[in-house]
Amino acid sequence: MRMQNLKIFAVLTLLGGVFQKLIPFLTSIVVANIAGEIYFAQFTFALNTANTIVAVCAMGLSPAILTTLSVAKESKPEVVHDEILGLLRVGFMVAVTVAIVGFTVANFPPASVANSAAYFSIVILAPALVLNQVTYAIFQGITRYKLSAVQSFGLFILVLSCVFGGAAAGFGKSIHVIYAWSYLVVGMASFSLLTFSSLKRRKKKYPSPNVMSLISRQLPFAGYTAVWMLAMYLCNYKVAHSYSSSLAIYNASFQWYTILLMAPSLLGGVLIPYFSSRIKGIQVVRITAIYTLIGIPPTIFLMYLAPHVLGLYSLEANANSLLVFRLMLASGALATVTMPMLQLYLAQRNFIQLYVVSGAWTLVALPGVFVFSQNAIHIASWFFVAYIVVALIVGRDLKRLTKKLGKNYD
Repeated sequence: MRMQNLKIFAVLTLLGGVFQKLIPFLTSIVVANIAGEIYFAQFTFALNTANTIVAVCAMGLSPAILTTLSVAKESKPEVVHDEILGLLRVGFMVAVTVAIVGFTVANFPPASVANSAAYFSIVILAPALVLNQVTYAIFQGITRYKLSAVQSFGLFILVLSCVFGGAAAGFGKSIHVIYAWSYLVVGMASFSLLTFSSLKRRKKKYPSPNVMSLISRQLPFAGYTAVWMLAMYLCNYKVAHSYSSSLAIYNASFQWYTILLMAPSLLGGVLIPYFSSRIKGIQVVRITAIYTLIGIPPTIFLMYLAPHVLGLYSLEANANSLLVFRLMLASGALATVTMPMLQLYLAQRNFIQLYVVSGAWTLVALPGVFVFSQNAIHIASWFFVAYIVVALIVGRDLKRLTKKLGKNYD
């Protein structure tokens, strides 16, 4: 990819991702102010549950799509549309699986969301998220970044128009239905567009790729994505199960943790294919420095504004809630700094190191959360400590990379 195209790709990827990240953020603020703290806690827990189901069942499908299509475009561009059709079939199978898992999970909720209609919305929302992720990743993989931006902007407009319209019409406690079905409409529309377009352009002399082969390419991503996301969700589940009075604060704090990660994670769609084709240590070092500048100053600023940020959700800014919020922000800052090395591992298909990182986080966080924690502050503290361990592991590899660069310059 030429540098000019890479810059355009990066800008549109960032904009598209910003639109997608703003949807749950703005919706949550509306829910908190219109429907109250309890419904907000139930709604955001449903969002986290749906995202976790997708992360586990999709098995890192989005990075796999980016890598698969990047390789196909470089080596056999004539079979790209065959690859797309194969990936769409895999995506549809995953969406069906996610719907089944979502239905099962919805029937065994923690006590704080029992009998919650918002929680049961994961049955629709989870497969809708899969369809949107698959099609968005395909648009990126074939460098149709304008279409990926259009998809994100269309989703942003449709969902928020329906959410704000429903809130204004007095359907504040039905927003979960509006939200889930809006995602499903956009996902089905994008999926249909790609399917018909690829069927029309495919080369008949080339066989369609084997679906099982495509699935097997995803499996190495599964351990990294699934283990980490599931571990984070179990922390959230512990709050919902044992400390339900703190669920709203914890979920609002976790939302800002994800916001801090927004730019680095979105740029992964650019950096993973870029690192796959031309990996140089100096690039990783420079990007780590840039990510540090992206992550640390906003974290300090948000820590200072913490009472006002919680006020956006109409949540009480007492000493305990502020500490939970600031600990989650600190975790987000560390996660931002470590992101370039994780993206390099993905590009290099260094799955062993990815498993080491996600496993280390899990082995530190979960025992602390389930054995030693007595409130939401303790859970947020173990969340942060686990990221310190990740930073030490990744920092060791970055140090080795820096030493290697120094030797090359000598």
